[in-house]
Amino acid sequence: MCLRARPQDTPEQCQAYWQQQHSALVRRLGGRLGFGQYDQSLAVLDDPRAATVVHALGGVQGQPYLGFASLSFPSLKDLILEFVRPTVQLANFQLMQEELAFIDPTASPPLLGTHIPIT
Repeated sequence: MCLRARPQDTPEQCQAYWQQQHSALVRRLGGRLGFGQYDQSLAVLDDPRAATVVHALGGVQGQPYLGFASLSFPSLKDLILEFVRPTVQLANFQLMQEELAFIDPTASPPLLGTHIPIT
């Protein structure tokens, strides 16, 4: 998931909430969600050189991403089988409700992909 802050909050506030409170909730719900690993990649917000690099690489100025969250499942089949279980649906609902405390859901698109290790 590519995360963006709610308009009323600063990116720094949202990153702090995401890294502390939200990650604790993900850990508590982890057994019910059936994922193998949860990772957060936080955007560099406190160094103006990072914005220069992003811009040089063609990045868009404006509302920056807070970072990226990644849940890993053994396979797409496993994800689908997990997702339809009522306990998983309840846990996902809890996560989504809590995410409203720090992200803009309309500007934070989810993505399903396949992990391909390169190095």
